[in-house]
Parts: sequence; C-alpha cells; structure tokens
Amino acid sequence: MRSLLALCLCCTPLAAQWNNNPALNTAVCDSSGDQAVPKITAGGDGSTWMAWFDNRGGSYAVYAQKLDAQGQEVFPHNGLLVSNQPQSSSLVDWGICSDGAGGVVLSFTDTRVGGDLDVYAYRIDGAGNFLWGANGVALSNNADYEANPKVARLSDGSFVVTWSRSPSSGPGSVHMQKLDAAGVPQFAGQGLEIVGAGTEKPAFSTIVASDFGSWIVAYVRDIATFSSPRHLRTQKYDSAGNPLWNAGAVQSIYDAAPMPIAYQPLVIPADGGGAIFGWHSSVGGLFDCWIQRVDAAGAEIYPHNGLRVSTEASRYKLDPSIAVLGVGGDCLIAFNKRNTTQSQWATCLQRISIGGTRLLTDNGVELLPFNGVPKLFERCVPLGNDAVVIACEQTNYPAQGNRVLAFRVDASGANLFPAVPVVMSSVLSTKDKPGVVVDATGLVRMVWDDARNDSGDIYAQNLLGDGALGFADVLPGCFQDALVNACPCANRGAEGRGCDNSAGSGGARLEASGSVAADTLVLTSTGELPTALTIFLQGSQAAATPAVFGDGVRCAGGSLKRLYVKSASGGVASAPGAADPSVRTQSAALGDTIPASATRVYQAYYRDANPGFCASPQGNTFNISSALSVRWP
Repeated sequence: MRSLLALCLCCTPLAAQWNNNPALNTAVCDSSGDQAVPKITAGGDGSTWMAWFDNRGGSYAVYAQKLDAQGQEVFPHNGLLVSNQPQSSSLVDWGICSDGAGGVVLSFTDTRVGGDLDVYAYRIDGAGNFLWGANGVALSNNADYEANPKVARLSDGSFVVTWSRSPSSGPGSVHMQKLDAAGVPQFAGQGLEIVGAGTEKPAFSTIVASDFGSWIVAYVRDIATFSSPRHLRTQKYDSAGNPLWNAGAVQSIYDAAPMPIAYQPLVIPADGGGAIFGWHSSVGGLFDCWIQRVDAAGAEIYPHNGLRVSTEASRYKLDPSIAVLGVGGDCLIAFNKRNTTQSQWATCLQRISIGGTRLLTDNGVELLPFNGVPKLFERCVPLGNDAVVIACEQTNYPAQGNRVLAFRVDASGANLFPAVPVVMSSVLSTKDKPGVVVDATGLVRMVWDDARNDSGDIYAQNLLGDGALGFADVLPGCFQDALVNACPCANRGAEGRGCDNSAGSGGARLEASGSVAADTLVLTSTGELPTALTIFLQGSQAAATPAVFGDGVRCAGGSLKRLYVKSASGGVASAPGAADPSVRTQSAALGDTIPASATRVYQAYYRDANPGFCASPQGNTFNISSALSVRWP
C-alpha cells in the first residue's frame, strides 16, 4: 500500500467498490436484459449517483445506484428501482443532478397517462427515501410529445427542469418549471414557456445554475423539418422566473448555419454569472467546433456566431467538451478531428484565453494521433488548475469495441500522468453514452453502457488525480458546491483551497504526508496568515450540506473533534508535532476510536482578523482550509 493515495491491491477486488483493474472495471448493473442511457452526478463529497433505463423485466424501468467515495454500493447490487411506470419503446435523453444533501434529483419521461410522453421529477435522499412521493412530481400532462428533460440545482436550494413540447400542429415550446426543496412547483400550469415563432418547434434544451438563484437555458431554435433553422438560442432567468437578457427576448448565440440534426449544444456556467457555450456545425461544407462566452449581462465576449476552436484546413472538428481552468478562467477544449472521408481520427486539445486567443497554436494539439484508429466520445473536466481528458479508442477497427483512455493536461497541454495515456478500461467492448464528472474531492468518475456481457450493462471507473485507479486513503477537496453564492463563496479561493483570506493566498490548502497505514499521518495547512493560531478539526463524516464557517466553508461533519492547536509559521501550520500523539491516538483520547475502514474528514481553521474580506461580510475573524477525507485501514 502506498503511503498516501494508496490503492487496494488485493488479488481479487471486492465487489461493489472502485476497481483498480482496467480489465474489470466496476459493474454497477450487470443484470439480464438491456441497460441503457446511463446518467451520472457527483455528490460533492466523493460519492456518486448513477441512474439508467433498465429492461430486465421485459420493459424499460428507471434504476439508480449510489456509490460512496470508495465505490461501495449504498443500495443492493443492480440498483434501486425508481420507476416502473410504462415507457415508450424509444428512449429519449433525460436529466440528473445532485440535491446538495447526499441525494439526487432525476427528471425523465414516461407514458403512464397515455401514449405520449409526459415529464416527471423524483428526489431521492442518500438512504433511498423518495422525498417527492413514490411516483414523483408530474410536470406536464397533455397529449403532445415532450422529450429530453434536464434538471439543475440552483444556489438557493431549489431545482429547475427544462424540456421541449412538440404538438402535431402549430408552434412548439421550451418549458421550465421550478421546484422547491419539497418538490412543490413554483410556476403556474406547466411552467414558463419559450414559444417558437410561427410553427417552429424549439428543442434540445439544457440548463445550468447561475448566480443568486438564477439559471441559464440554452436550446435549438427549431427542429420541425430537415431544413429547419437549427440555431442556438439562450436566456437567463432570475430566481422569480423573470428573463434578464436582451430586454426579455431570447438571445441568439449562433445563427450562421443550421446545426446538425438531433444535436445537443453544450452550456456550462462561467464565474460571475455568465455562461460558456460550445457546439459544432458545418459552414461551407466543413464541420468546425465553436465556443462563445457570455457575461452576466448577456453580452457576447467573442464575435457573434462564436470563436473557431481550430482553424486547421480540410479537417472536420466535432463534439467540443469544455473545462474552465481554476486559475484565470481560460478554457481547455477537447474535440474530435477527422478527415473529410472520416477514415482518420484524432483526439485534440485547445486552450482559449478568457479574451478569445487560441493558445495551443491555431490548430490545437493532438493527444491521440491522427491515424486510421477511430477515436470518439471526448470528455473534458476540470481538475484543480488542470483538466482531465477522456476518450475512447477503437483499436480493433473495423471490429466493434473500444477502450477508454485518460490524460491529465496542464494549461500548456502537457501531459501530467506518469503513464500517457492512462488506460481506464482495456476491455474492447461496445461502449456508449459515457458520462464523466469530477468534484472538489479530485475524484474523476465515468459511467457508460457496455455490451461486454450482453446487449448492455452499466459499468463505471474512477480515476485519481495521480492517474491511479481504485480507491485512495486520502481524497482532497473542499466540498463547497452547495454554497455557490453564499458568503464566502462569492469570493471562492483557487480550486483545491479553502475560501480566500486576507493574506491574498487564494485560501488555505490542507495537505497530507506520512503514512495512513502506519499512523504517521501529518496534516499541513498552507496559505494561512503568517502567524495564525490554527486548530486542526476532525469530523466523523463529510458534512451532508457544507456550512458557512467563519469566512470559509466547513466540510467536516458529524461528530467534531478539535485535535491539535498550533501556530502558523510563515502561513504554514502542521500537526501533529514531534511531541504529540498520532492522529488516530489523539482521536481515541478524545472519545473517537477510529475503527478499520472508517473515514474521517479533516480541516484546519485559523485566525483571520479582517472580517470585511468576505464579499458579504459576516463580521467573522476566522477562516478554514480545504478538506481531506481519510480512509483509515
């Protein structure tokens, strides 16, 4: 076992935990029948929710599973039945998000009240209780076709679901319904509407949370016919549902040429209340990737119709995936490159500055080389000041089946993993619908449907920040996502640190050294004030809902113990000292004997006499570091 970030090296991996063998991966559901269209969301504390459509009973039902930070299943293997209401034989896309309290919110369609699709939302807590009733909340009930619901958790603790409605005649519409924490709809009827002009039928909507309880919706203008003007539109709404951009009218992001048929554009939130959009389209017969950045007021930062990600001639560029870097706000974009006959492929990377400059040459750089081996499903997620790019590679082409590869890249595009790339799955099986998430714990998780056994099962794999697979003894992070707009997170520190302090260090970071297995763990808090009095805190678990604590966020929850009191030297405080008992011994002396395989969460809080540094001053005189979750052997 390595001294920290240690992996379980058992010859036979335990069932239902993150597997360190890329030839096996973690089987989330390997039941009979077809399992398809998986979804994934991060819980913030290293836990992961996954959900999927499941045909084990002869018709599709919805199942879900929660894995803890070590990958252990919370519910019985093959999942928790969410809904076995009648489904259409043709599945559509759907939505998932963390509820910020250890649970999950799902939005999907079914035909329980007729042959057409209607939209429903379910909230399930971390123990598997159905908080919005056994049958969820009905968001629509009409005779029209409604599809592709998506859901986002807002910073005020409520949720918004968006979907499209396509009647057989007349205009269609994009709908939005806001639900409070109890699942009570906040808007009358079937929610807010964006109605298509004339007979246009807008669709493929998606939604992200923004500042102060607001949200941003993006959608495709019209999909009524093959020749429809499939352009990208958007709008931002405040917490009461009032449109904020373009004097209340929807705003055009892209209208140069029609987007591809059945195409879902990308939108991610940007710091300060804006958004970043990504898409591909064909202008003049050549597919290119585009990106647009919009500020909090709705103003486009890049030229209208977007900034081209790569200007390489005579090559298709497709399927951009975007990660915002932790420092500076630049974007790393992974994309797929092909020749025009689609017989050669590459996985590529570009960095675009916040001001709109292509920084990895105008063409980007190749992570997987341009050759006759197909590459697909590029995904890019932020990890600290870097990004992780994951892609599939079909090495046995033209036979079916692909493996999963991962890179960690810095702002210059350099690879940081010891192995380049890391093989996340070496099984050459047909894989589809991959989803990738990462949270402040630094744990990357991927889920996909996999035909290695039958028509389709659900498999997953995690990836640690050092490129290893399997579970770790120590997971870093400050699980702040539930407090996006509360003080102190309006002045959130750099990724991987606590919230900003008056030293201007970007926040304090808790680090670990020594050995967990040998009980020589040393906790070190860096980035504090020069001589700050520091208290090292232990929580029996991660806080289900991170709480404002001084000018920071307390991630340690459950039973709290103050382990050591130290003075920082040059902004650095460490514990235990040479004369102190070890962490485990000190914990036992304070009444918390840590059993084998138990997890504890650690932070350091420290004096900061500048109570006005927080964006919304609370009059506090202390702050707190990022957190470490430690699994004790």
